[in-house]
Amino acid sequence: TLIGLVGSLAGQTIELKPGQRIKIGRSAAEASVIVNSEKISRVHCLVQYNGNQLGYTVTDLSRNGVVVNGKRILYSVPTGPSESVLSLADGANKFQLT
Repeated sequence: TLIGLVGSLAGQTIELKPGQRIKIGRSAAEASVIVNSEKISRVHCLVQYNGNQLGYTVTDLSRNGVVVNGKRILYSVPTGPSESVLSLADGANKFQLT
């Protein structure tokens, strides 16, 4: 589950099935989860749910970065957090992965 904590999607819940990948960004043409902010890239990051045992992978595709549990992740390198807080760009948009 992806839960909006802060920002334009605060309070919204998006269920993910095992193997499902979503793109978070500001482009309605390219992203499946739309975040309205100038600091968010057209496709800011990919989030993939790998099932209960493997958790999530997050891949930063942005100019302004993705922070997972307080640490900025490397650009274009899938990172395997399980239950985590994602902060996009300047932190004005945050999500909980559960």
